[in-house]
Amino acid sequence: MSREFSWGRDVFGLALAIQNLLWGMGQPFAGAIADRFGSLRVIMAGALMYAAGLITMRYAATPLSLDLGAGVLIGFGLSGCSFNLVLSAFGKLLPPEWRGVALGAGTAAGSFGQFVFAPFGVAMLDNFGWQPALIVFACLMLLVVPLSLALATPTSESSAVAATDQQTFRHALAEAFGHRSYVLLVLGFFTCGFQLAFITVHLPAYMVDRGMPVQTGGWVIAVIGLFNIIGSLSVGWLQSRLPKRYILSAIYFARAMSIVAFISFPITTFSAIAFGVVTGLTWLSTVPPTSSLVALMFGTRWLATLYGFAFFSHQVGGFLGFARRYRVREIRVVHADLVVVGAVRPAVGADQPADRRSAGDAAGCATGIDRSRFIHQETSIRECVVGTFRAIRIDKAEKGTTVSLTQFDEAELMEGDVTIRVEWSTLNYKDGLAVTGKAPVVRRFPMIAGIDLAGTVEQSSHPQWKAGDKVICNGWGMGETHLGAYAEKARVKGDWLVRLPEGMSARDAMAIGTAGYTAMLSVLALEKHGLTPKDGPIVVTGAAGGVGSVATAVLSKLGYHVIASTGRVSEAAYLKSLGAAEVIDRAELSGPAKPLAKERWAGGIDSVGSTTLANLLSMTKYRGAIAACGLAAGMDLPSSVAPFILRGVCLLGIDSVMCPIELRKTAWSRLAGDLDRTKLAEITHEIDLDGVVDAGAKILAGQVRGRIVVKIL
Repeated sequence: MSREFSWGRDVFGLALAIQNLLWGMGQPFAGAIADRFGSLRVIMAGALMYAAGLITMRYAATPLSLDLGAGVLIGFGLSGCSFNLVLSAFGKLLPPEWRGVALGAGTAAGSFGQFVFAPFGVAMLDNFGWQPALIVFACLMLLVVPLSLALATPTSESSAVAATDQQTFRHALAEAFGHRSYVLLVLGFFTCGFQLAFITVHLPAYMVDRGMPVQTGGWVIAVIGLFNIIGSLSVGWLQSRLPKRYILSAIYFARAMSIVAFISFPITTFSAIAFGVVTGLTWLSTVPPTSSLVALMFGTRWLATLYGFAFFSHQVGGFLGFARRYRVREIRVVHADLVVVGAVRPAVGADQPADRRSAGDAAGCATGIDRSRFIHQETSIRECVVGTFRAIRIDKAEKGTTVSLTQFDEAELMEGDVTIRVEWSTLNYKDGLAVTGKAPVVRRFPMIAGIDLAGTVEQSSHPQWKAGDKVICNGWGMGETHLGAYAEKARVKGDWLVRLPEGMSARDAMAIGTAGYTAMLSVLALEKHGLTPKDGPIVVTGAAGGVGSVATAVLSKLGYHVIASTGRVSEAAYLKSLGAAEVIDRAELSGPAKPLAKERWAGGIDSVGSTTLANLLSMTKYRGAIAACGLAAGMDLPSSVAPFILRGVCLLGIDSVMCPIELRKTAWSRLAGDLDRTKLAEITHEIDLDGVVDAGAKILAGQVRGRIVVKIL
């Protein structure tokens, strides 16, 4: 659905947040109806509503229709047929001695279903697509209707309900919410819901931020699912052997300590898996003792209703945990769950039912909280950023590609050990091809365009970089195979980065950009070949463009006689202001090339290719060299071997994308000293992200002079 409709995770995130919130909101009402009229009708109605939600998703074509199906219908459907109603039915149908084990087994069965149906769903998607997969799952949901016959509970008017349980709905609510133990239990479940949702949404991205492979985050989530089954079964078994308040306290305490340990020490694969094991054991294992405590305090007559209110608080916490669009500079993890640990233990004095003669006055209820008894652990995570950010996104379409300035989910950033706050980028010819779709530059989707960035390190697990470092990154497949620079945030490998030279601003670095860096690589190649100013003129093609402008300025400062070739003769004054000694019309180099022509220059820097490069080679002096770094006119080279075997001319290939890091450092260091910053300012103009697509079309049309910098932040 994401690929077909170009939806980001924010669209699905909102639908899931609505689903969880409505699941919780509907639970008390579904529970009350089940307690009054029996669970059978409610479970059947919930299953039908869930199936209807899946069918609505199948035909959804807008975010609103997705919210209706995946959010509203499935959310309310879950409130009617999820494990909450099933566990309540278990509590009513089974004797007390079997209740704990049954609640644990019911919770584990739900987890096992997730474990089984997740790969089944993936297989359906891979083999048949998302539309048939949703239809199949809708049909599977309808199986709940006949299966629910085994969970039929008596109605409130039935003689099967004991006389002692003939309590009214209103009195049950007054008793529960006047009971401090129940209120504390509900608050504890709120904390539980927040933690589970927050871990589910943010753990994989957090691990990538800390330099772990994406696959490790997936394995941790899988481990959580597996050990969730073990934890639920184990807790169900323990409930008949230990006080339930101690079990619940131990679960919350273990989960809190695992979080403290996980964020306090360096993350390794072993520590991540260990965290997954502990988290899995404590994941839904809170459900059996929580529902058992509700049944113990108030009986089973209104169990579905009262547990429904507890679950509603759980889902409100989950809704807040799913909330994604925020930015945190420093997370202070104050473990409120540990406060709940201290509250749950005295909540029910000795696992005894509440005294219904005086709701809220049960013995054993805490009358105050002694804060000195609780552990208060505070951990800071510097510069942890989550949520969405602006980016220019390219998506695959039926015909070509689509491009838009939109919100991008940080969780979708690719693997890397350094996260950068991007401040400036630039516009190159290749960027123009990408954002206009004129050539198949982009090789994965979705893609963030942009091959250059300069900014500040926000997070790093790379030994060379730390938060606050000013860095440059260009090439390495950014904007082609790796999410690129036209975004407020980027995640890359630390080995790709170059430190911003002393005295150079991030804006200046991007005014130079890949074009200027490529120009300097070309100059370095000519120097390595042995060319010096005394050997003769150097020709620069595409001189009014980015590479050509910087090459002209650098070569002239180094003392070379520069011949600037351009198709825009009106730019002659501009090129001479950069230091060009001569300006020639590119038409002189555009016709069919002779094998050998009159010798005119000792070397050259060419960003055009095709017949222009062939003519350059044929006119190069004996033992001269041409650095080829572009293909604006085409990838062909209609030349002969004559320049190479009769004059000893060398063709020097310039690769700016995968250039070794040490050569990159040399190029940027030379640019800091060999490029006149005054001239750089004269050839640069500025746009923001909104203007990139239009500027991309202009650069392909040859309507851009010099350099364009893109202001990101």
